[in-house]
Amino acid sequence: MAYLPFPRMLQLETTPRCNATCVICPNDQIQGREEMSMEMIEKVIHDCEGRGLNELHPFFTNEPLMDTRLFQVFDLAQEYLPETGVHLYSNMSLMTERNAYKMLEYSNFKFIAFSLDGATKDVFEKMRPGLAWDKVRSNCDRFLELRSELGRKDVHVKAVLTLTPENEADSQPFINMWADRVDEIMVMGCDGRNALGDYAAGEREGKAGWYAQDPRWPCRQHRCHQHSMYVLSNSNVVLCCKDIMGHTIVGNLERESVEEVWTGDTMNRLRLKLDNGIYDEEACRRCPLMGP
Repeated sequence: MAYLPFPRMLQLETTPRCNATCVICPNDQIQGREEMSMEMIEKVIHDCEGRGLNELHPFFTNEPLMDTRLFQVFDLAQEYLPETGVHLYSNMSLMTERNAYKMLEYSNFKFIAFSLDGATKDVFEKMRPGLAWDKVRSNCDRFLELRSELGRKDVHVKAVLTLTPENEADSQPFINMWADRVDEIMVMGCDGRNALGDYAAGEREGKAGWYAQDPRWPCRQHRCHQHSMYVLSNSNVVLCCKDIMGHTIVGNLERESVEEVWTGDTMNRLRLKLDNGIYDEEACRRCPLMGP
C-alpha cells in the first residue's frame, strides 16, 4: 500500500507540564520528560517547511499555555509554515485577555478546543482539580467575545466534555450551555487512558458503547498512523496519541528528520501491521481501547 509522503498533522509536545490533575488524564504520571529545547522545536518546524503539513498541534497531554515559549512557536509557524493551521486544546485557565488577543492575531491560528468536562462549578472542579470554574468560564466567554470583535470566525471553537460517572449528569446542561455559542460540541466517552476502571476500560462491549460516537474508536477507523505524527518532548516519535508514556518508539527527531521517520522502515512496518489488524506492539497491548 502506498502511504502519504509526509504527515498531514504533526502533534508536538513542547513541554509535558500542566497546571491541573484532571480525572481523565495521566499527565501527572509522566516522569523523566523535560521541555523540548527551542532549537529542537525550530528543527522540527524547518523539517516541515514547504511539505504541505495541514495542521500543527503544539501540545500533547499538557496545557499549551504552560509553555512560556508558546508564542515563539506561533511566530515560527507563521513564518515558515504559513499554509499550516495551528490547533490547540486548552483547559482555558491561562487564557487571559492578553493571551487570547495575541493568539487571535495569528492568521494561521485556526482551531481551539475548550477542554472543560463539566457544566457546573462542583462537577468541573471535581473533574479538573487545580482549576477554578469561575475563572475558566470567564476566560472562555472573553475569548469568544474577542473572536467576534476581531472578525476571526475562521477560528473554529469546540467545547469538549469527556464522560465519566462523575460528570455524566452534566452532559445535557453542557450541550445547552454552549449551543449557539461555539462551532462544535463534543460529548465523548472516556478512552480510559487514566485507568478509570470498567467505565472506560472494561469489557469490549462497554468500550464500544461509551466510545461509539467518537470517530477515533478504534484505530482501524481513525487510522492516524496513515496521516499523523506524534512527537514527545524528548524528541521520540510515538505510534499514536494514546501512547503518552512512549511505549512504542518509531524514531527520534534529534537523529532523524520528520520525513526520515515518516517514510522509514520502522514506521512502514508498523503501519502495515496495523492495516492488517495486528495490534501486538507494546503501545497497543497497553492501550485502554485496543488492549485486553
